[in-house]
Amino acid sequence: MKTNNLKMSTQLTIGFGAMATITLLLGLLAVFGIYILSADMEDTGENRIPALQALAQLNRERMVIRAQTQAVFAYETQADAATALHSIQQERRKSWQQVDHGWQALLKIPRTSEQGRALQQQLDEQYKAWRTIYIELDGLLERLATATDPDQRRALYGEYRQAISRMVPISDAMGQTFDAITENNITHTNATIAENRATAAWLWTLSIVAVAGSTVLGVLLTWLLVRGIRRPIGGEPAVIAALTQQIAQGDLTVQLENTGRETGIYAAMRDMATQLQQMVSQITQATAQVNSAAVEIAQGSGDLAQRTEEQASALEQTASSMEQLTSTVKHSAQNAEQANHLARAARTQAEQGGEVVKQAVAAMSAIHQSSNQIANIIGVIDEIAFQTNLLALNAAVEAARAGEQGRGFAVVAGEVRKLAQRSSDAAKEIKSLITNSVSKVQDGGQLVAQSGQTLQEIVVSVKKVSDIVAEMATASQEQASGIEQVNQAILQMDQMTQQNAALVEQTAAASHALSDQVRELEQLMRFFKLNRQVATGPEAALIKSPSAL
Repeated sequence: MKTNNLKMSTQLTIGFGAMATITLLLGLLAVFGIYILSADMEDTGENRIPALQALAQLNRERMVIRAQTQAVFAYETQADAATALHSIQQERRKSWQQVDHGWQALLKIPRTSEQGRALQQQLDEQYKAWRTIYIELDGLLERLATATDPDQRRALYGEYRQAISRMVPISDAMGQTFDAITENNITHTNATIAENRATAAWLWTLSIVAVAGSTVLGVLLTWLLVRGIRRPIGGEPAVIAALTQQIAQGDLTVQLENTGRETGIYAAMRDMATQLQQMVSQITQATAQVNSAAVEIAQGSGDLAQRTEEQASALEQTASSMEQLTSTVKHSAQNAEQANHLARAARTQAEQGGEVVKQAVAAMSAIHQSSNQIANIIGVIDEIAFQTNLLALNAAVEAARAGEQGRGFAVVAGEVRKLAQRSSDAAKEIKSLITNSVSKVQDGGQLVAQSGQTLQEIVVSVKKVSDIVAEMATASQEQASGIEQVNQAILQMDQMTQQNAALVEQTAAASHALSDQVRELEQLMRFFKLNRQVATGPEAALIKSPSAL
């Protein structure tokens, strides 16, 4: 990617980012060197020097204890040496405390090399043997300090010399191991110092090279940044600012060089001035055309608004008539619904009357049957009266034959015959009445049957009338619903017409406003100063696309 295609902010970011990166690398290099040197110094201060101090302390106490051990022989010939030997024991205890302290300090120091670990293991074995033999020597010293018998003292001194003869090689070996460990530490310390010197020299050289390289690179980046910033501008910033101010004041008559070598903002301003001249010329011409079109639109909008208002008035009258028609149809539908309810009520009452007639027919039939039964009973009573009359007649005949003895019986038979005759007459009258009643009941039954048939026909007719009225009510409701929908459609058309009228008025107002804005735009376009041939030329050049700017 060419640097000319990069944004100025990108170029500045790259330049200053490179300088910051170089500075960061130099800082990291210095931190790395300081870290290495400080790590080595820390190892020397925390491990090497304390190890040498611990070894020196152990070796010194080893020699002190050895001297204390040899000092015991100075009191071999003295009879009373208990005090001196006790003093040696006290000094020995202090020495052992120093030995324990130095030994613990030495054990805490890590061994990083194989040789160091091997020497430490060898020293551990020698130290254990050395402490073991001195346990024996310290025990003999305690016995010597308390022994009073000369023979016993001589025997103890003999054992003491034998223990010393075993101790001396161990102590000498420990001294040699101390020297070896000390020499190993000194060797490693010297090697670390040499490495640090080499590292410091390497870092010094690398720092000088890095500083020199960063200086050269900084100068190069500065030159590239200046060149990269100047090329997009295409000239001196003061000249560009003056040209920009002239164009900002509306003076498009500026003459900019066009040799083909101009680049950056200068070339873009030259093209912009040319494009602005052509654009302003075209906008001026287009403004006149838009003004003419706006006037025509305003006139057409006025005519359309008048016709729309007339149409809206007609729709309002139609909507009013439809509302009246809707009200009338709704009233008819309500009347039809009421007639339907009345027809249903009449139908129900007729059906109930038919049921009552059926019940009356059934009752008349039952009365007829009862009358027939009563007539039969009266016939039986008539026969009984007839038989009674015959019996009374026979009794009277027999009483007459009996003479004076049967006179009373004859009187009774006569009375019975009268009663039988009266019963027969009454039964005949009742039978006559019952027969007449049966005849009338039969006539009434026929009339009730005819009434039931007539009521049945009335019920059928009422059903038909009820169905017709229901259909009329349904049709009236459907008609009312349809007229309501038509009325709603007319109302919507009326609303749309009113809205169209408002839109037409808005369009007319917008046309007038557009005409006013066009005149204002013409006034604004007069702010620009154009070349005469561009402003009055027969054809204006086409505006380039944004990609060409």
